[in-house]
Amino acid sequence: MSDEAESHKPFTPKSLAERRCCSERHVRNMMASGQLPYFRVGGKLMRIKWKDVDSYERNQINE
Repeated sequence: MSDEAESHKPFTPKSLAERRCCSERHVRNMMASGQLPYFRVGGKLMRIKWKDVDSYERNQINE
């Protein structure tokens, strides 16, 4: 897989927590509160689109 395709791969709560240097629980809390949009895979697994992460991070910088 190319670097560009890899950068567009959805995050798991764990991989996003590692990227943001926070706990997986914090990421899950943001998802549960609606601060961070997510979608489900197979009815159980949660994923976060990279564009939603980018949008969230840009909004955090501008606040």
